[in-house]
Amino acid sequence: LEESLYESVRKGDLAEADAALLRMLLLRSDPNVSNDDLRFHLAMAHTRAGNSQRARELIADIGTSLSISQRLTLMTSGLYINRALIFLIILSPFVGVLVWFGLRRMRYGNKELRKPVVREIEEDEEDDDLPLFSSRTMNRLDPRAAEYNRNLSLLGVEPGCDLRSIKSAYRAAVKELHPDRRKAMDEETNRKFHELQKAYERVLELRKEMGI
Repeated sequence: LEESLYESVRKGDLAEADAALLRMLLLRSDPNVSNDDLRFHLAMAHTRAGNSQRARELIADIGTSLSISQRLTLMTSGLYINRALIFLIILSPFVGVLVWFGLRRMRYGNKELRKPVVREIEEDEEDDDLPLFSSRTMNRLDPRAAEYNRNLSLLGVEPGCDLRSIKSAYRAAVKELHPDRRKAMDEETNRKFHELQKAYERVLELRKEMGI
């Protein structure tokens, strides 16, 4: 009977092969590995003939375990799962790689975008630590600050110092250059003396203008 079934499959007479299987089942009860092998062979023949419904019925009647090769054959033939799903499974590793590269690129792109923001935040934090009227803070707030700091430098004091320090520095500087303390006032000394006076007066003016 088995030879009759295989011969019918080779000839393409699947109706006769189904009849041969039924006769075989009457002689050899299930579950039986040989019966299931016949079912598998006949199911594949029906699949090739385009009769997937009959093939699924035969596969559903299999009572023993299928081998790995048989399962793979059923999958590729579309009996276990849809062919489109098989195609997706095959493509899934490639899709996974593309997604991984995409996420990696986005991550590094976000880091690059965050760098200027982080730099600005760090600079703002640095500015918070600076004295209220430091040269760096004032230069950002008022363009007149550059002139103010330049005149402070002529008086010999650091930017950000208080009014008392400015006055003390000015008095000490002009004391050495004052005409009353010098018998002879050369041109260079006279120039420096007037330069200090102008610088001091301008510092006082700028402090009032900028509200320091």
